[in-house]
Amino acid sequence: MLIPRDYLFAFYLDLKPFSYVFYSVSVAHLAFVIALNLAFKNIIFIGQDLAFNDEGDSHPKDYKHTPKYESSNYKGLKALAYGGKTQAKTQEAWVYFKQVLEQMINEAKCYGIEVYNATEGGLRIEGSIEKPFSLCIKELLKDTKKSYLPLSVLSFAKQSEFLLKAFVKIIKSIKNCKKFVDKISQKIKCIEQSHLDLEQTKKIIKDLECLKQELFNFKDLLELLQPSSFQLELSLAKISVINVKNEEELLRKNLLFIEEFIEYFRLVKGLLSLQRQSFLKHICALENELIKRGFENKILKIKDNIC
Repeated sequence: MLIPRDYLFAFYLDLKPFSYVFYSVSVAHLAFVIALNLAFKNIIFIGQDLAFNDEGDSHPKDYKHTPKYESSNYKGLKALAYGGKTQAKTQEAWVYFKQVLEQMINEAKCYGIEVYNATEGGLRIEGSIEKPFSLCIKELLKDTKKSYLPLSVLSFAKQSEFLLKAFVKIIKSIKNCKKFVDKISQKIKCIEQSHLDLEQTKKIIKDLECLKQELFNFKDLLELLQPSSFQLELSLAKISVINVKNEEELLRKNLLFIEEFIEYFRLVKGLLSLQRQSFLKHICALENELIKRGFENKILKIKDNIC
């Protein structure tokens, strides 16, 4: 299964027999990972120049967003050029792309894989063998008669098994989204209606921490929660270092904690609602496919048991 990066919801679906291919810093990186997974012993890169040309263009003349699409967006840098004798103009993102490629090439060498850079321009990608494409073809493709293992299509029963498995997991996630949207709404309402003294704020902070941890126990929600939760931790860290001298100041500090938590849970509530709506909209295609395969009664049973 090709996914842009290691998305947690893809792992939640747990389609283990297919495994996952990810590492898409760029299309080239993902293509490289696919080639590694296919166990090729020689991999040729071409077109990975990662540099501006002499006219300052970032893309070819026929590029749909104009050849200077990225020329004015980044501060210019210089790095060692292809051939190792001159410097080429580049920018931060391309240098990062190059560094990731170099790391991947070094790891590939541990498995006896040779990587060739046939771009004949742009930046030098350390660890790759610089060689013109024509020579790569001449030297590496001497024997064009290769045997390949035939790929077999999954049986109808196995396909249906995986479709049903994914359907069950998504239905469970839809239920979890609804469960926590209701739970968060109830918790915020209860806090807003309370008269908060020092002891109550301590209890509420503890309850909010428990609710946050409860959310993180559900693997289907982790991907959605991580960015906002990281921001919450940063905000709470700023409050936690406030020095208090008496109970009145401690109460104000606790109220700041609670305000941050409420803002976080309101954001989470909105995200969960959007995720639920998206799942409800897009699960229709999966449900229709299962109905075509004769699993209408099975679908109804699944919905009854989960929902």
